[in-house]
Amino acid sequence: MSDLHSIVAGRVGDHDVTLHDLLYTLKISERMRPLEVALHEAALMRAADRLGVTVSDQELQAHADGVRRSLGLLRSEDTDRWLAARGSSVDDFEAYALRLATAAKLKEKVTEGRVDAYFSEHRQDFDGAVISRIVVDDGEQAADIAERTRSGAAAFAAVARVESMEGGTRDAGGHAGFVYRGQLPPAVSEAVFAAQAGDIVGPVDVDGLYHVVCVERLQPAEYTQGHHEAAREQLFTAWLRGQAAEVPVEFTLPAAVGGSVPA
Repeated sequence: MSDLHSIVAGRVGDHDVTLHDLLYTLKISERMRPLEVALHEAALMRAADRLGVTVSDQELQAHADGVRRSLGLLRSEDTDRWLAARGSSVDDFEAYALRLATAAKLKEKVTEGRVDAYFSEHRQDFDGAVISRIVVDDGEQAADIAERTRSGAAAFAAVARVESMEGGTRDAGGHAGFVYRGQLPPAVSEAVFAAQAGDIVGPVDVDGLYHVVCVERLQPAEYTQGHHEAAREQLFTAWLRGQAAEVPVEFTLPAAVGGSVPA
């Protein structure tokens, strides 16, 4: 194995940042998620190979074209510039498109004929709500916010813009949009779906952060095309978790970087 201290990943002035420096910084700051994704993609490709899932040249081309369109790369020179800016090659791009195409075919294979039953069994998970929320780290402040915002959405938005800790929703007056039941922390989900449209619920304590939620609209699950696709995605995700449990995924980093790190 190459000495990670000798592989230069970047340079600041005349100072080299080695691959060891990069991996150590990611590990110590608990930012290993990109490496986890890479390893889990490898597990996905392994499952596809085991199940005999292959991608034709036409399917690969269709996914590659879709990626280009999504990135606004409408001309070959646009793609060349995009790749050059990232130090990537056409082969890298095709490998990425192949992973996407393989994942799509694998999803289709393992969920075929199972989505309707899965939705019926997990129907409650697909109940939805349109909400706004304010999150603070002080219980007394949260209780005060709940009282001050009982008068309605306008008051809620005004308070959210000043007091919420969540940057994205704060700037939108607390508006978080449509969420499925399963996307919310369990305690928040229970409070929201026990409420009625127009209610202010909370504060709800979630690991020391206090959520005050304006329930703008509740939408019981209906088996629309959108819900069908959401159920397919959730079913596939559950299947992948099962695959990961069967094939443990871990980082095997040199001891100098900190040893093996579970994914």
